[in-house]
This record gives sequence, C-alpha cells and structure tokens, in this order.
Amino acid sequence: MRMKTLTKKAADMNLKELASYIDYSVLKPEFTPEEIIDLTKDGVKLECATICINPGYMELCNPYVQGTNTMLCPFIGNFDKILCEIKKPSGQDRNCGRGEICR
Repeated sequence: MRMKTLTKKAADMNLKELASYIDYSVLKPEFTPEEIIDLTKDGVKLECATICINPGYMELCNPYVQGTNTMLCPFIGNFDKILCEIKKPSGQDRNCGRGEICR
C-alpha cells in the first residue's frame, strides 16, 4: 500500500480528513489496559491513520481496529533508533514511510 498523498492544505481539511494523516500515540508506560482500549477506541472514532502502541498490546487492541481504516503501529523506540512496523489487522503489510521495512 502506498502512503497517502496530500490533496489539499491541512487548514482546508475537515477533522476526518486531517485525522486520516495522524499517528495517534498511546505509548505512556503508565497507561492501564483499560485506558489503552479506551484510547484505541478514540483513535478509531477519529479515524486516525494509525494508533501507535506498545507491541505487547497488539492482541488487546486488534479487535477495536478490525474493519476500520485505522491500523495499529507496534512501536519500539529509543534515542538511537526507531522501529515502527505497521500492519493491517488482516496481516497485509503496509509501507509506513519512515524509512523502515515493514513486514
């Protein structure tokens, strides 16, 4: 899948259009599983492009993104290197556009 191409300026987009370009971050280590589910639901409701989560929460959050245009982005990061892999719930790969190879 190719990255989305901008068709107009952000200032001219409505909320749904703008959200489709946003990576929604749910990465605070102190979030409880219930908070992670609630935030995942929020990202899906907004129709964000991706929801970046700790890889350990993929199974927990996957049911909430199935059948939507929002994808999960298991995220592992540090100051030296960032690895971001985006997969559709069906397992179909997507190029995350961050210079990394997505599997």
